[in-house]
Amino acid sequence: GVQLTAAQRELFSRSDAAGLIKLGALLQQVKPMILGTVAKEEELQKHPSLVKIITMAVDRLVEVDNAALGIRLTSEGISLSIQGQAQANSTLAKYLSNHPMTDTSALAKLPKSNYIFATAAQLDHKLLFSPLEAIIDTFAADTSFGEKLDPAELNQLKSMLTKMGEAMGSDATSQALYMPTAEGSGGLKVVELSSHSMNMTTVTDTWAQMCPLITRMTERAGFKILLNYQKNAGTVEGLSYDEFSLDLSQLPIPPEVMQMLAMQWGGQAKLTEQICNINPNLTAVAMGPGAIREAVKLAKAVPAGLNQDPTIVKTAQNLPRQANMLGFVNVGPYLQWAMSSMMPAQPGGAANPMAMMAPMFAQIKGTVGAAAVIKEGRVEMEVFVPTELVQSGVGAYMTMMMMMMQPPPGTQQPGQQPPTFE
Repeated sequence: GVQLTAAQRELFSRSDAAGLIKLGALLQQVKPMILGTVAKEEELQKHPSLVKIITMAVDRLVEVDNAALGIRLTSEGISLSIQGQAQANSTLAKYLSNHPMTDTSALAKLPKSNYIFATAAQLDHKLLFSPLEAIIDTFAADTSFGEKLDPAELNQLKSMLTKMGEAMGSDATSQALYMPTAEGSGGLKVVELSSHSMNMTTVTDTWAQMCPLITRMTERAGFKILLNYQKNAGTVEGLSYDEFSLDLSQLPIPPEVMQMLAMQWGGQAKLTEQICNINPNLTAVAMGPGAIREAVKLAKAVPAGLNQDPTIVKTAQNLPRQANMLGFVNVGPYLQWAMSSMMPAQPGGAANPMAMMAPMFAQIKGTVGAAAVIKEGRVEMEVFVPTELVQSGVGAYMTMMMMMMQPPPGTQQPGQQPPTFE
């Protein structure tokens, strides 16, 4: 028989349909197959660090004991629950324990405005950084890469990451992306605000030092990612802002991918964002023309209290009250933003066909919510889809189909009626 944990019994009791997959024995059989394949790869065997990192990842994978899945249907919506349980006393179980939790109150310092999506998270940053630091240590001890890796630079990077982790603060961090103005103007436009307890001076100073280091390291490794962080790049609404850029133009990226990135990033394969500290616990991050000004004005003019937004309150009632990570997607505004702000401008100033569909997405109501809980050696994921989203989504889809079936202007014959779905 199968012995269920208390958490699994609780999941089964509240689900309309549920199942359990025992993975422990299966993964133990898979482990030698994976490591055997690695042992046959001559290129991998030339670099002990890569073999060690793969082995570490496989060791953690086989520590997964089982997974449970449940689905619940109510008049309010659909809930999907997924649980993954690590073996008792394993390294993975220790990693999946003792993380602090948060709730929707973490969103309280963000403006209560037309948001696209919002997140809140509270985790043990030391635990989060430890796997990355272990990987860096492994590479630093490997001499097989020769001049492609400099141990001194790797240790410098590790020191910077440690400093960054220490500056993250102990409180929950929350972010919200808001609907920008001038929709359909072409190019990616992001208006984001973040509430936190970070020491932003340490974070930005460290990041300004880390960018040229990463650029040198990638160039030494045979490819080049150009990172730049400029402190005090300009002022907006009486506040100074920094500017970060990521240039991918020197990477061997397929031309069609590079063209797509350039269309989104203002005609070049370079992403640029502005960072402005409005106060010690509120930071604006923006991309696109005028976006940083919009973000700062929003923070100054609109009262805080995003946690009291009715869509978030309603969705949160169907999620765990306490979680390590919470996320809310306001689907209608999200689709409007994706189809308007993210679509490239049309030649000659022509109307963007996707932007013209944005009003249709305004019909879509409802917020999808998700939560992740990490405790006692397991991860629990909960996703909630409200009924009103399904209903309004079907209505918007039918509207779109009717628009697509309409004949082009001037082609409809006299007396001809447009198709309907009645």
